[in-house]
Amino acid sequence: MDFEKSNSGHDVQEYDVYGHDSQENGEEQPPPHGKPSCCCKMLTPLALVLGIVLLGWNEKRAICEANALYSGMDVTQEVGCDQSEAEGDLVLFTCDVSKDGLPDWVSTGDFASANFGKGACFNTASEMYQCKDLEQHDDKGRPVYDLQWSGQEEDLNLAQSGSSRGIYKGCGKDATNPPWSSRVARNGVQYADEVKVGAYRIKDTKILSGISCNTSVSTEVTPSGWHFAGGMYKTSTSAEPTIGDLRVQFYTNNWDKPEVTVLGMNEGGTVSGWTAPDSWLCSGYQLGSLKEGKYTKDEMYEALLAESDDTTLLFRFVGFLLLWFAFCNAMHDFAAPIFMIADFVPMVGPYIGESLGKVICAVSCFPATGCAIMIIGICWVAFRPTVGIPLVLLSCFAGAYFAYWKKQKQDEKAAQAAKTQDPSPEDAKAPAAQVEGNPV
Repeated sequence: MDFEKSNSGHDVQEYDVYGHDSQENGEEQPPPHGKPSCCCKMLTPLALVLGIVLLGWNEKRAICEANALYSGMDVTQEVGCDQSEAEGDLVLFTCDVSKDGLPDWVSTGDFASANFGKGACFNTASEMYQCKDLEQHDDKGRPVYDLQWSGQEEDLNLAQSGSSRGIYKGCGKDATNPPWSSRVARNGVQYADEVKVGAYRIKDTKILSGISCNTSVSTEVTPSGWHFAGGMYKTSTSAEPTIGDLRVQFYTNNWDKPEVTVLGMNEGGTVSGWTAPDSWLCSGYQLGSLKEGKYTKDEMYEALLAESDDTTLLFRFVGFLLLWFAFCNAMHDFAAPIFMIADFVPMVGPYIGESLGKVICAVSCFPATGCAIMIIGICWVAFRPTVGIPLVLLSCFAGAYFAYWKKQKQDEKAAQAAKTQDPSPEDAKAPAAQVEGNPV
């Protein structure tokens, strides 16, 4: 049945299925002509501050981590698996994970009495079938909902305008999500209190997190009310699940490939994080890592440096986006009079405003880039002057060139305007000469 049109074809007022009037006519409309909304303008100072702080923190982290890695590379000792060696030193070894001393993992709820065997870790991946907000909107601006599996409780957010209609269309009449069932544990990874690798013991969860917990395990007896198929336990075997149905998978480490390479400080046979020597503005940075497979000393440090570089690039990109957002909104404010003029241009006014908004967004990329380079350069000046000083000089040169180019354009416009308003004496004499030369 079509709730938007009556059978006679006339429009009727739309009501949601929960008995509330639809507020879609009162929904906030986006700002015209590509101008940022008031919310975006309010976030501009916050984005600028966050971008500066994030870029500064990221460069400090990158430099201090690199210093720690290069310091550790010089003192690392490669040891064997048969006995504990190099007491109190930073060691590197490749050995097999042992089952000795590991717990027999059990879960909670209906699986509290199920035994999943020994493992260095235990991963629970549980989901419930729910009505989920897809964080999208249809052509009328209403939120879109759909029935999906989710590993967390989904909030339907009924206070959102048009949500009831969206829930009805996507999930059915009177659809509501139940609270998380006590029959199954929530998502999460657990690690053993102590894992033995060769002759060494590891208790640090940060190091143990290098063990992949992605090998499916099951119990010999399936709990009542559950069905097991394809490595997954389900409460329903129907091809079309209903809201509240559950499914869960359990994982541990791969015992077919137990070999791992560990880097850390040996303290009486227990491996923990090694604290690098303090340097300028860097203190307390630790090295401790576990990677699956065999790594030499050089391969291990190359992998760690690559991971640090990837993290640095990611945070640089996020920081740059925050600065770009801030500069784009700020430049929109400066161009507000031009947007106002565009509003009065008939027919093509909206197109002028939209085009201007895109141009401003593109132009604001340049000052955002210069600001990001300046912040990064200042940080490197403090930590590594040989790298930081050229970056700062490059940023200053780019800023000076941009200012010079802008001044040149302004001077050219001023000269053109003066020439139009006040013609030169030669231009003024030209018409008179032409008059004198014409015969009467």
